[in-house]
Formats: sequence, structure tokens, C-alpha cells
Amino acid sequence: MTFARSVLIAFVGLATATSVALAQPQVASVTRLPPALFFEGTSERLGITRVAIETTILGNLAETRMTLTFGNTTPRARAGDLYVPLPPDATVSGYALDVAGRMVDGVVVPKDEARRIFEKEVRKGVDPGLVEWTRGNVFKTRVFPIPANGSRTVRLSWVAPLEGGDAGATYALPLAFDQKLAELSLRIEIVRGKERPKVTGAGSLALTFDERLVAEVKLANQAVVQDLKIVIPDVSRRPVQVERSVDGRHYFTVRDWVPPATDLRRITPKRLRVLWDASLSRESSDRGRELELLRKYLGTLAAGAEVELVVVRNEAQAPRKFAIPAETEALVAWLTALPNDGGTQLARLSPGPGAAAVDLILVFSDGLSTFGDDSPKPLGAPAWFVSSSAAAGHDTLRRLAADNGGVYLDLGRVGDDAALAQIGRPVWSLLSAVVEDGKVEALLPAGAEPAPTASLVAGVLTSERAVVRLSWGVPGQAASVVKRFEITRPTAGNKTEVLRFAWAHKRLADLMSQPTKNADLIVDLGKAQGIVTPGTSLLVLETLAQYLEHRVRPPATWPEMRADWDREIENQHVAAQRTEAQRLDEVQAMWKGEIAWYERRFDYPENFRFRSESDKKSAESRRAPSSPASEDRGSDGIIEGLKSEPAPPPAPSPAKLDAKPEAGKDNAPEPGVSLTPWDPTTPWTTALKAAAPDERVRVYLAQRATHGTAPSFYLDCADFFLKVKDEPMALQVLSNIAELKLDDPPLLRVLAHRLAQLGQLATAATIFEEVLRLRPEEPQSHRDLALVLGLRAAKQKSTVAAKADWQGALDHLAAVVKRRWDRFEAIEIIALHELNRIWTLAQPAGATLPLDARFVYPMELDARIVMTWDADATDMDLHVIEPSNEEADYSHNLTTIGGKVSRDFTQGYGPEIYGLRRAMHGTYKVKTKFYGSSAANLIGAVTLQVDVFTNWGRPNEKRQSMTLRLTDSKEEFVVGEIEF
Repeated sequence: MTFARSVLIAFVGLATATSVALAQPQVASVTRLPPALFFEGTSERLGITRVAIETTILGNLAETRMTLTFGNTTPRARAGDLYVPLPPDATVSGYALDVAGRMVDGVVVPKDEARRIFEKEVRKGVDPGLVEWTRGNVFKTRVFPIPANGSRTVRLSWVAPLEGGDAGATYALPLAFDQKLAELSLRIEIVRGKERPKVTGAGSLALTFDERLVAEVKLANQAVVQDLKIVIPDVSRRPVQVERSVDGRHYFTVRDWVPPATDLRRITPKRLRVLWDASLSRESSDRGRELELLRKYLGTLAAGAEVELVVVRNEAQAPRKFAIPAETEALVAWLTALPNDGGTQLARLSPGPGAAAVDLILVFSDGLSTFGDDSPKPLGAPAWFVSSSAAAGHDTLRRLAADNGGVYLDLGRVGDDAALAQIGRPVWSLLSAVVEDGKVEALLPAGAEPAPTASLVAGVLTSERAVVRLSWGVPGQAASVVKRFEITRPTAGNKTEVLRFAWAHKRLADLMSQPTKNADLIVDLGKAQGIVTPGTSLLVLETLAQYLEHRVRPPATWPEMRADWDREIENQHVAAQRTEAQRLDEVQAMWKGEIAWYERRFDYPENFRFRSESDKKSAESRRAPSSPASEDRGSDGIIEGLKSEPAPPPAPSPAKLDAKPEAGKDNAPEPGVSLTPWDPTTPWTTALKAAAPDERVRVYLAQRATHGTAPSFYLDCADFFLKVKDEPMALQVLSNIAELKLDDPPLLRVLAHRLAQLGQLATAATIFEEVLRLRPEEPQSHRDLALVLGLRAAKQKSTVAAKADWQGALDHLAAVVKRRWDRFEAIEIIALHELNRIWTLAQPAGATLPLDARFVYPMELDARIVMTWDADATDMDLHVIEPSNEEADYSHNLTTIGGKVSRDFTQGYGPEIYGLRRAMHGTYKVKTKFYGSSAANLIGAVTLQVDVFTNWGRPNEKRQSMTLRLTDSKEEFVVGEIEF
């Protein structure tokens, strides 16, 4: 049996937390075992035939490469789950599998790109293996196939700090194999060490170090039943380490510890601010334990102290004041009854204008910012952050605490009494790392960092030598201790990449303090440094064709394939340039056709009424019998024989293209738009309508307990609160959608569209940026973001910010125009309409046109109706009944008066658009219809967004929008009417 042609390596979380229980109960104790591979779904372990371990120790860091060969003695191919326990704070730096006798390294690619490649390979019928690194320090991978009576080899590499101790730093390696190994080889090297290390455990290895501080041993047919520990006594006397990496840069670390000053006094606040995160994601927290910690801490305060309580969700609520100790129980009772609801906007932790000064701040939060700005400004006082949630954003909370002179108390790791003892105690910290002499890049940490134990500083030396000054003390006070360390380039190159990975790990921890804002930087770091991050995965492919198809460069350890790939990619690049030019020529031809429609004059009698031909078949009968979401409705979007139209005039000449289009009608009355209120009949809307005003929130929460997993619940309830003019509650309810399923692009699209309707443009733009990151392969992702950036640009007070938004809008729409989209043919024309509209507004701000002048032709329309929806592989139809009684839709897309319906998208999302340059007097009725879906995972209703524009492209342009849902195939809804 051949090797499965692709393997997706996906890691969940970072190895910075304690071990978690594994999914399979029968292997729950694997974290106390050496590496083991279990037959899939069983507790039966495969035999390990060969183990090869290479470890390089540099200062307080070790890089380990473990190669394991497993034998399958059964007569059929098997699949297995490999578990490898890793040290705390380990950074996985490599993964490789044997392919046709060769070890092939995984390539770091963005996680979402790896997902798309993985899914595509699955659709080809390939059975990929999936590797996961569970939260904690357990690496997990599925290995398939393990051939009948054959073997598979896996190599895993990681970098981790040594464990500290009074006698020195300790390197620990789990070697307690309870089976005989056919072959074991072990090599350990101490780089630039001065003293021989002490070896304990694994007694049968008889491991000894020579004068080079290298130990090697090979065993055959022996069992190793003890873990190996190596104590390096002189690490503290070698605080500075430098290495020259394969990338040509010189990475260094400085590791040192200064004991805290003995005269530090605990803060005893008279005014305390408690920031309480009451968002929906906090449902999983241990509220009782957090409140008990708060009660105990309040009990330590002197009489007369005052607590200012601020509840934070998507917004911060007005402060509440409590006197201590008299109102301690009232405060605890109030928080006990407080519901968790809404998204989290961490920026709202910052004090608002006019906030009173306080002595100390306690923040209870999971640190998961799901809604809007995730970057709070300084909190204004020393702040201790507390969380009891295992799924908290630990890196975020740790960084926020350090930035505000406090400590993050993870109650999953710290006992209540220990946490209580730390609150208010001055935080002994590494205050700063500063370059005094020489040149250093990317010096970390960039800010203060608590230093209960040794601090690690890392950077890149770009001069021959440099001096780095480290300062320790209490944040907000003068430094108590200052030390200087000289960094010098080594005279010879190193054999390790230990320090590079250590720097990358520290950089990752820094970026993870704001994971959403830094998403692109996290991906760039993983790709540049070859490490696994929450934004990257490792991908192993087998053939050059696969690497080329997915535009993934083969690993450096396969140089001949990489050279072939580079050569072929260069050829493809040259061809792509020709293809793009041809593509733009094709788009220009379509655009000329659009201009021909715009310039055509549609003549009709004054009291024209449309009469269909007697033999005209209904639109429904013309549907192909195949799946509705995959049918082809013709290349030009008009069904032959339905209506005979005169041939359009020839496309205008280039001189005509440069002419300014006709301006809007002067002194014309404003058209009237009336949208039908969306009023679904659901249990929750019925209950809310029946509730008294002061009971609405309670009724909403009661209904949420039953229906709170459905996005439609929050959309409907938000609409209800808007109708009763409670906009703050409406936004709070709506923001819950961000916490339901953070990586669901359709759901995020619905939320962002709704926020844009409500004028929350900054938050909408942030969410559309996330959608684009998740779904860059869909043109709607670019278009949605472009349009909201255009809306925001028009409201920006800063000319610099406005220019940036205008340019972003133009660039994203140009991206839609330049690329061919298989499922969304002619969406380029829609984007060109919108790009021209934005270009007319963006020019005064100094924006640059990202397309050539062939595509500049702004068009003004009396009416433009746009419909989009959230479900893939789903067919929704837009219908407009004109005053003549002529109905424009996908099957009759050009009417007598010039109404035009865009190309019908049967595969999902839209947009479908009706445009009319010169409106006939009368009433236009707008309808939508849910035609059908072939989406296997479509659950529940399809959410539609409808925008109705009048005087589109003119200074008096107006827009009205609505969101609605259709549930059943063939269901129709009358959106509203336009009166001209």
C-alpha cells in the first residue's frame, strides 16, 4: 500500500499549559509514558523497533530531534495515533514522515491554506493523516498507512527551556520504554559548556560525556525503563549565548535572575476598581471560585474603602459604587445574579473620560476579545488579572497584567490562597531591556515582564558586539538593579538553531497577546522561522505536482525537488502575467457590454403595460431538472425565446469611454422607498412582544436558555430591541453572534452586515477582515470589506485615515476584477460598478487607481437593488416587478424600460443586482425567493441582506437596508416598494 499523498499537520494551542486528558480514556496516562503509537481506536500499542535521539543543549535551552520507527506485525495495513509528551513551554520546530524511503519534512503554511489543501486532497479520494497538538504539552498525530508486516518512521523536533534548580539546570528525556528496542541511539552535546554534567536515571545506558561534552550511546535489543535526567551545573555562570543561524543572522539570549528587593510594601487600596467581564464566553468560568477570591480580598481592606464596579461586555457599563465592608455581600450578590451575555471588546477595560483615580484594579476576564477593538489603553493603576477558564487567552492576560504593573493569576494553576497573597504585592519585574552600545534588532521582551524566576531576553545581533542593559524593579518606580551584558559574535559557526527558535517562541508569546490584531504577523513568524503557531500548520506532500498545484514550496531538505519547483514557478509566473493581461482584456469586453446597456436609450409608450406572449413558458418550467444550485442557466443570462430584444448598439469607442456620463436629473422629486418590516413568528419574538418593558431582558435571557445556539435567535432579538428603541441592548444581543463560532465565515458575514446597517463600521470592518483571512478564495470576502471601508472612509475625520480606507476599498475591488472566479462568473462587472463609484469619491483624498483607464466609467442609476446571502451552494433569486407589470429576474434579465438583472449566482452568496438608469413613473415591487440549496451542511434558515439604493452614484444617493431569513425552498418575501 502506498503512502497517503498528503498529510495535514495541525496544532491546537501552544505548549504553555499543563497536560490535558486525552480523548481516549484507555490512553489517558500517556503523558506519563514515553512516546507511544496506538492502533486507532484501541489501547493496543505498536512495537517500536528503532529510536534515534539527538539533543543539543545551549545554555538553558535544548533542541531535541526524536526519530521513531514503528513496526506493524499484523497482516493488514493499520492506522495509528502517535502521542509524544513534550516539556513545558516547548516549541515544535519540525515534523517529518518517511515517503518512499526518504524522510520528508513538513512545510509551514498558513492554517487556513493548509485546511483548503487538506479538503481538496480529501475530495480527490486521498486519505490524509491528521496531526494535532492538543492544549497542553502533548503532541498527537494520526499515522496512516502503517503497511502490513511493515514499518513507518516519524521524526519530531522541539526546543524547550531546561528546568531550573539549586544544583543547576536539568534536561529531562522520557525514556521509560517498557519494551525491548531493537535499536536505540542517543547523542547529547553541551555547546560551549565548561563543566561535565551529572547524569541520573536510565542506568542501563551508561551515558558518559567526553572532554568535548558530547555523549553517545547505541544499544540493541534492550529495554530502557528509566527516564533520563542531565543536570548542567554551570548554566547560571554562562548567562549570554550567541549563535549564527542558517539564515545568516546572529541570535542571542541573556538569561539572568535578580532576587526581589526586601523593602517592597504591599498596596492597600482605599479605592479599588473591579472590572468584571460578563460576556457570553464567560459562562464556562468558575464564577463561584472567582467571587470567593474577591470576597476574601475585600475582607483584607480597611474600613472605609470603596469599590468601583464596571461590567464590561461589548461596551462598558456605567460604574457602580460599593462601600467596604458594609456592602461586600451586596456586591457579591449583585455579581452572582449578573447574566453572561454579549461579545467581548477588551478595549473597553480602559477607563473612560473623567474616570476617577484608583489605587489598584482587579480584572476578572477570560481575555477572549471577540468583538471590535482588542487593544485596551493603559488602565491607570496596577492591575491584577484573574481567570478561572481553561480556554482563556492566557498570553493576552499575561501581557495586559505586565503592561499595567500587575500579575496574571490563572486559577487553573494557582491556588486560591496563593492568588490572594499575590494581589497587591508589588510585582518584581524585568522593567526593560535596552541596547546601550552596538546594534541589535528585535529585542524581546519589548516591555515590562514579571520576574519571579530567571528572565530570558532574546534578540538579533547585527554588529560585531553590543551591550544590553537590563533593569529590574517594580513597574512605575525607579529601577532597583541594573546589569549590563556584552554580546559578541562567535568566532565559529554553531551547529544549532536553538536560539533562533527560542527568540521565535518569545516573539510568538508577545504576538499572542493580541491574536486577532497580530494574525498576519503570527502567520509570517511561523513561515519565516519554521515553527508551528496557532496561525500555521505543517503540510507534508509527496509529489512535485502536488507542491506546484497548491503553491507550497518543498522543504529545504529536499533540494532537488525545490530546485525543480522554483524553475517551474518562474515559468508559471511569466505565463500568469500573460494570462492576467488576457483576463483583463476579457473583462474589458464584458465592461464594454455593460456600458452599451447603460448608454442605450429604451423607448416605450407613455402608458406602457407589459404583455407576455401567449406561448411564454413560466420561469419555473425552464429550470433544468438537475440540482438547482448547480444548474447552468446559459452563458448570457437571458433565456432564448422568452422575449425578443433588439440587438444592443456597438460598444462605444475609446473616446466615448473617457466622456463623463450624464449627470443626475435636476429638480426630480425624491423617490420613496418603503421596506416591509421583517417580523418572523418565532417563540422568542412572540414572548418578547408579550413582555412588559421592564421584563424584556429577563424574557430574552429565559428564551436564550432554550434557543441560544441559533444565530437567528440573536438576530431577531436584536431587531426587537431596536424596534423598541433600546439600541445598547440590541448591540449587546447582536454581539453574541461573535462568540458562537469564531471561525464560521457565513455567520461572521451576517454579523458584519448587520453592524454596518447600524453604523458600527469599525467593528464591521474588523469582522470582514477576519472573513477575508478565512475565505480569501471567495470574491465576496474582498467585496464586502471594500464596501464597508468605503462607507467608513466617507465618515473619517482624519484625511490620512480616509485615504487609507478609500485605497483599501479600491484595492479589494480591483482584486475581484483581476482574478477569474470559477463559481461567480461576471462578478467582475459588479465590482467595476462599485469601484467606479468609490473612485469618484476617493480621488480628492489622493487615492491611487489600481486599474488602468479602460475601466473608468462611473454610472449613475435611478435605482440599484443588491441582494446577498450567507449560505454557500444555495440559490436565491431577486425579482423586481416594474410599473408596467414586467418582471425582471434571472430568466428575464433585461426589461423593456431598461431594468437589468445581473448574472444569476446559483452556487451561493450573491450578489444579485437589479439596476435601472432611467426609471418609469410608478411603483416597483421588490421580491426575493429561496429557490433551493445543495449544501449538505445547510442547517436552518438562509439570511439575506438587501440594500435598496435610489440615485445611486449621485450626490443625493440614499440607501435603505434590511436583513431577513427564508427557510423553505420556494419561499418568497416581498422586500418592499420604490415609488418614482
